[in-house]
Amino acid sequence: MSACDSNGVPLRRRLADPDCQMEFPLLLELREEGATDLLVTPLVFTDGDVHAALWATRQPGGYTDEQIAGIEAIVDPFARVAEVRALRRTATNLLDTYVGSRTGQRILAGEIRRGHVGEVLYGNIGGGNRLDFTCIGPAVNLAARLEKIAAKLERIIVTSEAFASHCQFQLSSLGQFTRRGFGPPQTVFCLPDEG
Repeated sequence: MSACDSNGVPLRRRLADPDCQMEFPLLLELREEGATDLLVTPLVFTDGDVHAALWATRQPGGYTDEQIAGIEAIVDPFARVAEVRALRRTATNLLDTYVGSRTGQRILAGEIRRGHVGEVLYGNIGGGNRLDFTCIGPAVNLAARLEKIAAKLERIIVTSEAFASHCQFQLSSLGQFTRRGFGPPQTVFCLPDEG
């Protein structure tokens, strides 16, 4: 249903009116469900894209002028919320695609964080219709070991000694830990307020 043109002109259909233009199947469905009035307002995103919000009522006689003014007053802030949620959904989907299934929301919520420095090889691996983005190398393996330590200690953020040495703020030591495949135990750090 393309109810708003590229200039963002709103659309109103008084569904209770027998002469109401029913150019979209959704309008008939709404009328059958008892809707009396439909207002479609443009949601203009900051990049200029125009989306739409549909506001339907079963109120006899449809919307009053005051109710329409109330809807119009919240359209701009509602557009910001819709844009933020759309961007978050896009970021989540991209993270799920390139980092791993069902990780996007956890990363954006701050549930997956680890700190280490080192060299990695990264890129798309595969061919044809299946490409996977991946990182390989000792730094990636150590970061995975740090993630296991974080889970075991129920910490949100842990870092390696190498990472801690690059920080310009004080980190708290969690003690020495052996990381499989990485030689003798090394100190693992966390943020001071988590220590």
